[in-house]
Amino acid sequence: KLNEDGASGVVCINDGDTHNSPNEMVEAKYPVLVERFGLIDDSGGPGLHRGGLGIERVTQARGDFMVNTQIDRMHCAPWGLNGGGEATGNSVALRLGGEWKEDFPNAKVMTAFLKPGEAFRLRSGGGGGGFGVAIERDPELVRSDVEQSYVSVYSARNDYGVVIDRDSLQMDLEATRALRAEMTAAERAEPGDSPS
Repeated sequence: KLNEDGASGVVCINDGDTHNSPNEMVEAKYPVLVERFGLIDDSGGPGLHRGGLGIERVTQARGDFMVNTQIDRMHCAPWGLNGGGEATGNSVALRLGGEWKEDFPNAKVMTAFLKPGEAFRLRSGGGGGGFGVAIERDPELVRSDVEQSYVSVYSARNDYGVVIDRDSLQMDLEATRALRAEMTAAERAEPGDSPS
């Protein structure tokens, strides 16, 4: 619908390699420990209607383990519509010897061997770009998004023009109005838009 935010954590229910299996089932079946499985803040495209969020799963090897990923769309992120921003793309990282290796040219890791305690991290791209201009989103919805960790305080300010205190998560309505007016004026004054 055009009046709702995007769906978060969307997975395919038909393909055998993309099921959203419970962590306990994965840990019982394979020698792994799921360290984290949750939504990624700021992964959905900003907009009047925010794009859905992607999922991050960090999986630790409990024995010798081989990783092979064939992920696409690392660089071709879900785009926004009607002024909405794009979402994040897919990504993969390996924790080897206590350090994260993230500098893969794409999200494909043909063969990597993990030792016990090492891990791999998969981040699915955002569930879609934003729809509509982000600074037109109701500031209270943005504050709620920050409170639920869907949107960071940084994104609230820089993408949505909403000023939120990092500690109390309270919105400064006057500062928000002033920032949005400034962002709107800057948008209108971009080079190439003014008459010559």
